[in-house]
Amino acid sequence: MIIKNKMVKRLISTFLMSLLLTSMMLVIGAGKVYAQGSVSSTSLQVSADGSDYYIIGSDFYNHFVRPTTVDLAKNKVVYNKQILTVYNGRIDKWKMSFLNQDSSGKSWFKFLSYPEATKGDIKITYTTDGINYSDSKPSLEQLKGYMVELLKPIVYPDDAINQENDIEVSFQLSPDTDYILSNSNLNKQFIPFSGEYWLQNYSPYPFFTDRNQLQFVYPDYSKGVMVKYVDEEGNEIHDPQTISGSKGDVYDASTDQYKLVLDGYTLNTSKLPQNSIGNFKEALQTVTYVYSKNPVVAADVTVRYVDIENNPISEDIILQGNIGENYYTDKKILKIIL
Repeated sequence: MIIKNKMVKRLISTFLMSLLLTSMMLVIGAGKVYAQGSVSSTSLQVSADGSDYYIIGSDFYNHFVRPTTVDLAKNKVVYNKQILTVYNGRIDKWKMSFLNQDSSGKSWFKFLSYPEATKGDIKITYTTDGINYSDSKPSLEQLKGYMVELLKPIVYPDDAINQENDIEVSFQLSPDTDYILSNSNLNKQFIPFSGEYWLQNYSPYPFFTDRNQLQFVYPDYSKGVMVKYVDEEGNEIHDPQTISGSKGDVYDASTDQYKLVLDGYTLNTSKLPQNSIGNFKEALQTVTYVYSKNPVVAADVTVRYVDIENNPISEDIILQGNIGENYYTDKKILKIIL
């Protein structure tokens, strides 16, 4: 299973690190940083299958020198558990906004579930525009983000060493692979999320910075094969079909599924494509089938020869042919015998 794969665990953990940079900033600032003597940690627990959650945090410093990597071939669903742990002291106020969009308003991920409070006294509100928050849940397709707010203080003795989560918020995300690929956003470092956090009476602080850039990778990605259908002049006569697959795999466009029988046309077997069978590459490939239009008998054309009074002066000539073909007529030189 994917959760047992250490490499995949590391991949998922580095991906989800970017969700809560606030957590790491508070850990770095360990010590009695507030007047009340509060010491807190916020972080995210993640899992690939909804069980065996583990805490992100140990790899934080690596993100100063390398971007988070999301493998589109592997990370289809990631289970998230946002946590707040108060080690000792007192937290009176805490809230955080998370927006599933970058600074330009583009959303590179999809919510697969609503954020749900699984532990703690908190309030969750939802936004569809990143500005206005409501208690009402919009559709997952409309959901842009959420706000989490502590409802009552969390208090421990100053000398306590609490290790239990005081707040847990669970939700699932998935990279929007089609949108990522259509925008050619592979192997580019950028920041996909935005948001702020508030702790005690401090001003809001943005927790997505240039330290936690992300990049999407797709090691075996291929744009696929497009199968086109044209006439002898190169005009498209049927909607193209697309064959999808991974780079290096074999595709076969020579089957009846792709070598179509089209009404009014006959496949030109002398112009069959040489690449109807091949291997997927990263770049888009095109397989083209050429068809000849079937002849359709046209109505006869009658050529008449008359004088100025419309009297016949020679026998009519009947021309026959197919629709679309050219026809020609000849003028006659007639001798008139008086």
